[in-house]
Amino acid sequence: MRRSGFTLMELLVVIGIIMVLLGMLFPAIRLIQVQAQKAKCKTLIMQVVAACDHYRNLNGAHPDSPTMKGVFMPGATPVAATTLTTAQWETVATELVTRLRSVDREHFGGPLEDPWKKVLRYRPVQYYPYTAGAPEVIDADPPRNPDSFQVWSTGPNLKDEFGKDSSDDIGNWTKK
Repeated sequence: MRRSGFTLMELLVVIGIIMVLLGMLFPAIRLIQVQAQKAKCKTLIMQVVAACDHYRNLNGAHPDSPTMKGVFMPGATPVAATTLTTAQWETVATELVTRLRSVDREHFGGPLEDPWKKVLRYRPVQYYPYTAGAPEVIDADPPRNPDSFQVWSTGPNLKDEFGKDSSDDIGNWTKK
């Protein structure tokens, strides 16, 4: 008498093949997800840049406030971006949203968070620490445009590696 059906060995082989295919699929999905998050972050940064430029056209200068000055210049000279705490960056982001709401209420109703749930970093040109004559590095030399600003995200690794070549940070000056 012949029985129809699959043997245990045949089922195990099929399950094994399916597991290998899934093992190859999940890393590809994750890579696509990270690329989509980076694109979303770059779009958000470009919206902030556009709103900051619009703010400047209406008010004569990019967004700034005494609170931002207290964060970036607690003394006579500006502090480096990498030395600020998360709470200080949240204060700056809150101030920026307050300023940008005056020109665009639709896009700036809540906190400026990147896809990794970290606040965007914003710094007007007057708070760039620099050394005159130093080779041009994003955090060590005055920017070419004296009326500019920096907006950036810490990127997928959630570490602020501001200005480093190997950084995955996403900013308004990067081509990533």
